[in-house]
Amino acid sequence: VVVEGKSAGHGGHGVVVKFTRPNGDSVMIDVAAVRSVRAAFPGEYDGCVQSVITVGRVSQGVCETLAKARSAIRSHGGAV
Repeated sequence: VVVEGKSAGHGGHGVVVKFTRPNGDSVMIDVAAVRSVRAAFPGEYDGCVQSVITVGRVSQGVCETLAKARSAIRSHGGAV
């Protein structure tokens, strides 16, 4: 997990964390915008997906474990 941003200030505004999409590409997620993080359901996604991050009405499957995804978001000001 890679973190970018100007500061990890209150609420994580401006801090984005890089996660891995099922196809191996990176996806940058603003920690302040994350509404939830959960484990992927069996058969919900193909490939490496272990966690699902929800931002607004959009859900993104990522290859990071639930513990790693949650930790990365929380440690940079996200409230999940």
